[in-house]
Amino acid sequence: MNMKPLDNGMKYALLFTDSIHKQPHVHGYTDKERRDNAYMEFIETGKLTISDANLGGATQTLEPVYVARMDIVDGTVNNTKVVKEIGGLSDE
Repeated sequence: MNMKPLDNGMKYALLFTDSIHKQPHVHGYTDKERRDNAYMEFIETGKLTISDANLGGATQTLEPVYVARMDIVDGTVNNTKVVKEIGGLSDE
């Protein structure tokens, strides 16, 4: 298995992609309420605004086709499983 450790401070995440045929991006949050507010923005407007404090607060607004909330339980992501499951969504 291809396991990668995640930042312990980012226990909450949004997964999003502009196509179900691509692997999703993961955007981490330290606060569940901020993550849920971003998710509700997508539900209400179809747009997702993300920002990165490490990049001086850079903000980007996206129009993804898929957004999912995720809580990190053990601090690792199994990339092999993610790629396999997302690959199952493709037409190929």
